Parts: sequence; structure tokens; C-alpha cells
Amino acid sequence: PAAGRPPRAHTTAVPRPTRCGISVKDSHVSVGAFNASHLNLDVGKVAPRQPAPVRLSFDFVTGPGGSQSSVAATLSITPDWQSQSYDLQAVTASGELQRPNGGNNLPWKFTAPAINVDLTAQSLKARAFSAELAAAQFSGSLSGEKILDTPPFTGSPQRAPLTLRAW
Repeated sequence: PAAGRPPRAHTTAVPRPTRCGISVKDSHVSVGAFNASHLNLDVGKVAPRQPAPVRLSFDFVTGPGGSQSSVAATLSITPDWQSQSYDLQAVTASGELQRPNGGNNLPWKFTAPAINVDLTAQSLKARAFSAELAAAQFSGSLSGEKILDTPPFTGSPQRAPLTLRAW
């Protein structure tokens, strides 16, 4: 060591990448015939293996004469960047599908307590989910492989009894 300086301690710093939150307000995105408007996205502070809250909402149109829908979603995401695995917790998405012919709008909802997405293994697993489209109710599990290439999905969906007159 230099004169008058104490010897340096030997420590190894472990990098812990952290991303500040993201907020997008009333934006617009177009990709081909797909147009998303009134796009709002809020993501809390993101850190490895730490849950970050996510809130998303937008309206979309799939092109002239196509379908229109609103989407609102909330979830918590826990990333593991090293293994490229992402745990989604308390996933809730809902909206309303507008029919092009002017008929009744179809409300829809999807919930899952947990979904795991592993990009290295190209897999998706939801041990349980529930979904609603108008009066139709579904529940079950879902898993997928090769989700980035050619995703075949399997699962065990269950449909609750449906009374058409109720809707």
C-alpha cells in the first residue's frame, strides 16, 4: 500500500441490476392492422427475484371491420434474469369485446394465481386459471412448450353449466 494508506480489503461486489419503474400514459401503438390506443402502463421497481407490480390498460382494434376490445390487467412479476424465468402472480385481466355488427358487447375476464414463463426452456405453466366470456365460465390448468417457436398448449379446461337465456 502507498504510504499513509491502509491496505485495501478484499471484497467482491455482486452486481444487482435494478430497473426503475416505468409509466406510460395515454399512448398509441400500431402494428399492421392492430391498433392499441389509450395505452396506460405502470411497472414498479424491478429487481432480480423481487416482485414488481404491473398495471396495464388499453383499447384495441384489429383493423377495418375487425373486432374491438378494451383490456385492463394487473399482476405482479418476479424476474430471474439469470435463468430467464419470470413468475407472474395474481394475474387478472378483463375487458369487453365489442361486436362489429353492433350486437351486445361481450365482457370477458381471465384470472390465474400464478403463471411461470421460462424462456430458456420455452415453457409456460399455469396450474390453475379461470376465464369468463359473457355468461360462459371456464377453469382449469394450462401448459405450453416451444412458446417462442411453435407453441402447442395442453391443459385441463372445465366449463361450468351455461344457461343461454341468462345472457
